[in-house]
Amino acid sequence: MRRTAHLVLTAALALWLLPLCAATYYVDSAGGSDANNGTSTNTAWQSLAKVNGTTFSPGDAILFKAGGIWAGTTQLNPKGSGATNNPIVIDMYGSGSKPIIDAGSATGNGAVYLSNQQYWEINNLEITGDASGDGDRRGVYFKGTSGTLNHLHLRNCYIHNIRGTFSSSDGSSTSPGKRTGGLVVEDTGSTSFNDILIENNEIQTVRNEGLVACLNATSARNVIIRGNTIHDVTKNGMVIRICDSTCLIEHNLCYNTATMTTGNTMFTAAVNGPVFQFNEGYGNLAGDHDGSMYDADLNSKNVVFQYSYSHDNSHGLYWQYSASSADTGMIVRYNISQNDHGNIFSLSGSGGSDYFYNNTIYIPVTNIPPTNLPRYIIDDRSSGHTEYFYNNIFYNLSSAAQYHLTSGNTHTFDYNVFYGQHPASEPADAHKLTSEPMLVAPGTGATGATNSLSSANDMNSLGGYLLQAGSPCIDSGMTVANNGGRDYFGNTVPFNGATDRGAHEFLSAVSTPPDISQQPQDLTVTNGNSAGFNVTATGTAPLAYQWRKGGVPIGGATATNLFFGAASTNDAASYTVVITNGAGSITSTVATLTVLLPPPITPPQLSSVVMLTSGGFQFSFTNAAAANFTVLCTTNVALPLSNWTSLGPATETAPGQYQFTDPASASNAARYYRVRSP
Repeated sequence: MRRTAHLVLTAALALWLLPLCAATYYVDSAGGSDANNGTSTNTAWQSLAKVNGTTFSPGDAILFKAGGIWAGTTQLNPKGSGATNNPIVIDMYGSGSKPIIDAGSATGNGAVYLSNQQYWEINNLEITGDASGDGDRRGVYFKGTSGTLNHLHLRNCYIHNIRGTFSSSDGSSTSPGKRTGGLVVEDTGSTSFNDILIENNEIQTVRNEGLVACLNATSARNVIIRGNTIHDVTKNGMVIRICDSTCLIEHNLCYNTATMTTGNTMFTAAVNGPVFQFNEGYGNLAGDHDGSMYDADLNSKNVVFQYSYSHDNSHGLYWQYSASSADTGMIVRYNISQNDHGNIFSLSGSGGSDYFYNNTIYIPVTNIPPTNLPRYIIDDRSSGHTEYFYNNIFYNLSSAAQYHLTSGNTHTFDYNVFYGQHPASEPADAHKLTSEPMLVAPGTGATGATNSLSSANDMNSLGGYLLQAGSPCIDSGMTVANNGGRDYFGNTVPFNGATDRGAHEFLSAVSTPPDISQQPQDLTVTNGNSAGFNVTATGTAPLAYQWRKGGVPIGGATATNLFFGAASTNDAASYTVVITNGAGSITSTVATLTVLLPPPITPPQLSSVVMLTSGGFQFSFTNAAAANFTVLCTTNVALPLSNWTSLGPATETAPGQYQFTDPASASNAARYYRVRSP
């Protein structure tokens, strides 16, 4: 009986001694065939059905050919999950336009979707799903029903013409209108999300929502939404739910939102502590309530809205509404509002304690809000609020603009500038200034120039809001504790022990603009290796650094160097750094990072099989010298790879010669083996 078992083991080994190294699969809509093995450009697969029918392993890559079109009603839903530091990657190969995934009128899930899957990166796809009527449609859909889903990344995709379900309702978060649109990350059970990255995508012409994350989730941590352009959306441009203080929303451009109904451009609900910064929102077209760039809504707490540019919206910079639980702990600081209509700051619902400081608000002479909207600079319409307004500049040239402050609330105004028109409702302020603040050129901020996402802290685009030498705002404000340490333009706050009023901190000691003495240099590295750019600059301190990838600011990249701990093909791009001080700014020359893929791993070649007299089982195989291999086994070959048992490493007995002994093989009627390279 033991001999029979050994024969089975021998046959099983011959069939299953295969590498578990990462594989790359190619898909070509015009020249591929599903009968191919998909592992080279010459043997590419053809259809989404083939991809959807495959369960992929950690480290695998699925590459769609540039210029290819996959149209019809089939959605892209590959199976499997990656692993920590070893995600599954979807990307493109070849040169030309992004591959198109067109799900047409298909409903349910999304044109591209993952369900209860994790450790995926999706890059460089064009995704669409138009139809003649509304339906349950999404461009990209990350859905969970239980547990924690980690590392879902979406980069450099173009999502457009998604005909979801239009709704003007502000009702349940499970209603169709809340759940359809360009990109939706959603829990339909009890899911937590961690490490969600939505970066450098364009979302255009969708209904009902532009981007939704993380709807109905149990928790959401390390959610980064950066560098996206979202426009022509029927309701909210961006809805952020559940996220905590590890989450960051920055360098996004949203415009032409609420095109068919009311809705704020960037909306939060049930969050606690996320940071919104360096964003721009304009052209919100809401004709009723809402209509602002930012909205802290429905049990939002401790959110920071900073260093952002709001202009030409139906309402204004900030809207706050809470129902059963107060929105509290909000910080709105160092933002610029230009030509916003309606209510610049709208505070409604249950009360909380919130801080508004060092914002610059410009209201022109003629600034007519949409029909039936009031015209309030601050509209505090509900009771129970405690608000602090410090160091703001209200540059009000409109005789129609008023202040509406509900009696019984606690309002503290101090060290603000009220310039121009002075309605009777203007609040008292113990250290009020009413003189000309001496801005360089108020009202001249660029409109629509942020398609490059550059003006969210760019002196060139918004230099009209810099203070001039001699301004009464210089050094006359109060220093607010925990103020973020910088102004809108990157200058240190406080400067020389004092704080200015408005969004700009004037650096009076600065006389020399920055200059670059050593430019960043081109780099070529192998995938997974470290790399770094460096720049050396002169000029009067402090110098502020902002690295950019393809012209888009990189969040947190504000040092003299830009370091990649393990460079990947997603990092391959052109980089520049902008260096700024109070006297000006300079942009470096372009430095290119090239990331090379390592040569493919050759599958191990079985060389011998030995049945040991002790009852054990030994096999040998050959491969490149100094490689590392782990042996896995199972008694049920139908089990997914994640359920195979690791037996340990194979031993290199001579250069390129490997051996493994399994002393426990005789206790099994049959045992199957795989060899995995890291």
